[in-house]
Amino acid sequence: MKKKTALFVISMFIVCVTAGPTKIQAQNRASLGTAPVSHIGIVVTDLEASVRTAAEVFGVPEPPIDNARELAAPDGSQAAVMRVATFRLPNFLIELQEAATAWGPVYETVQAHGQTVHHISLEAREDFDDLRDHLVDKGGQWKGGTRKGVWAYVDFRKILGVTLEPITSPVYQMLVKQYQHVAKSEALGNYPVKSVGIVVENAAQAAQAYADTLGITVPPVRRVYLATPSRKTQIKRTSWKHENNITIELIEPLNDASPWFEALQKQNGNAVHHLSFNVGDQMAEMIQTLEAKGGTLTYGGAGKIRAYLDFTKTLGIVIELTGNSVATLSLDEREHQELRSIPQGT
Repeated sequence: MKKKTALFVISMFIVCVTAGPTKIQAQNRASLGTAPVSHIGIVVTDLEASVRTAAEVFGVPEPPIDNARELAAPDGSQAAVMRVATFRLPNFLIELQEAATAWGPVYETVQAHGQTVHHISLEAREDFDDLRDHLVDKGGQWKGGTRKGVWAYVDFRKILGVTLEPITSPVYQMLVKQYQHVAKSEALGNYPVKSVGIVVENAAQAAQAYADTLGITVPPVRRVYLATPSRKTQIKRTSWKHENNITIELIEPLNDASPWFEALQKQNGNAVHHLSFNVGDQMAEMIQTLEAKGGTLTYGGAGKIRAYLDFTKTLGIVIELTGNSVATLSLDEREHQELRSIPQGT
């Protein structure tokens, strides 16, 4: 009997350690559900400088800048204007945005939070006006776009840490056609985006809020023990995967000595923290390359499961690199990286 019990406990331990992002189905029709994620928009203060940095980081040519993109106001007032440059990756777009008027959602965001991710864009397959109104009913503030439009900014910064931008299916398909491999050989821009990481003050509450807003089942939250340069730390983490294999990850720091806690402090609450790329066996080389491009290593490193390269001062985001699988690590190595994951509350 003792052997059976021990085997059961060990089996449950392995399941918790290796569990990946939860596969979740949409729960109702009036929702975004796990619709594909097309891109993120990052607000910056010096577009030309950020474009140069991003081109170097991703190893791609500098894209042209649209100096006069209008953001229609829901109430019909004068449209705000922003300057935009779009970077094309194999499965994702990154918009760099700079406010050109002293009003509007881009201006308001950079004034309140500095350089940061403003929005995450998802395909909307429902009646667009009904879906946008549904998001407003869930607590979002409609700040961009008009009725009978093809896009909308619905601000959930205080609740979800980001603005959601639903876009119609024709717009999504148009953006998908812009995905391309244009990076130099072995450059970061040749790798597809794996996930978007969001730091939150309370993972359980944020998971519930995302479930309610997107119309999905609540993803399970787990406590994870990590090793940071200064001391062992803990986080609570949950994730779910969208249809185009991009994962949304929520991270709640439980100690004050971690890059996640520092991000919460800098951003004054919930915020998108990182964009993740799986670079396979190129971790060491990619870390060295990104450090040379101005990134600051704040967590992990070569030979580890992951590494954070902080580009918030120039690009408003952290780049996460992942490489070696947990399955390839010895127990001793695992104990110095991501020690174990156990159900919340234990």
